Amino acid sequence: MKETVICSVCGKRQRVYVYKEELERPCTIYPEFCPEVTYLLEHEIFGVLQRCSRCGYTFPRIDEDGILLDQYQVESDEYRNPFGSGYCGPKEAVDCYRVALAYHHSHCYRFAAQWYIRAAVLLRRNKKERDRCFRNAWYMLVWEK
Repeated sequence: MKETVICSVCGKRQRVYVYKEELERPCTIYPEFCPEVTYLLEHEIFGVLQRCSRCGYTFPRIDEDGILLDQYQVESDEYRNPFGSGYCGPKEAVDCYRVALAYHHSHCYRFAAQWYIRAAVLLRRNKKERDRCFRNAWYMLVWEK
C-alpha cells in the first residue's frame, strides 16, 4: 500500500510504500544481530525502508522528524557512496548503511549496530567493506555502554 509522505530532509512530497507491519521473527537467538540473508531481504528491507527519490534519504519512515539528517549530510560522499563510487554490490547493503548512519548521527547506537550488521551480512562477498561494517557495529555497541 502506498501513502503520500514529505521527506524530512529535502521536503519533497512523494508516494512511497508504507512499511510492513512487524512480522514474526525467525526462531534464532538474537535475530537482530544474526540475520539470515533471505529473511533480511524479504522481511526487513524490501517494503520496510523508504527512499526519497530526490535526495536519496533512506529510513524506515522518511517523513519522521526524530532522526533528522540535514541536506549537507545526505549529499556527503559517505552517505551517497558509502562503499566507493565503483561499488557494484547489492543496493540493499547501501540502504542498510545509510539507515545505520542516520541512527549513528542520532546517537541510537544499538539501532545503528543492527543496521551496520545487516549491511555487513549483505556484503558477504566484499570482505573489506563487510569488515568495516562489522567494526562499525562493534564500535556502536561499545559506545552505548
